[in-house]
Amino acid sequence: MDKLFLFRFAGKNVYLPKLLGSFIVFASVLFFFQSSALMFESWENIKQVNYCLHEAVSGAEIQQCQSMAKNAFGFFVRPNQSVLSNKQFAIALISPIASMFSWIAVLIVGVMVYNLDKAVIPVKESVLHKGKKKRTS
Repeated sequence: MDKLFLFRFAGKNVYLPKLLGSFIVFASVLFFFQSSALMFESWENIKQVNYCLHEAVSGAEIQQCQSMAKNAFGFFVRPNQSVLSNKQFAIALISPIASMFSWIAVLIVGVMVYNLDKAVIPVKESVLHKGKKKRTS
């Protein structure tokens, strides 16, 4: 014989999933905007370092461009380099873009937690009836 129970995460007066979900949504939206601002800032820094490398003539100007790239992105620019390579572009932009997508995923989880009070999970329980065994002697 099988019994079916309905398991609810929240009742009429329990608002903990909504409270937790709203905090997760609020924080993820803030961090999403912060990571998107970081992405746009990285793009502006890439353009500035590229312009600096393109216009650099003397060794002092090249060293200034190298220090700009090292401070902004953490990678070394070679002295004979006139523009940033594709790999350097990727190093500079992938981290903020990945962070932005991560916060979108956290936002989706927050919305799911917020709507968790409407979720009802059916739980199935199997009950076995044991009969008495006859002893044969």
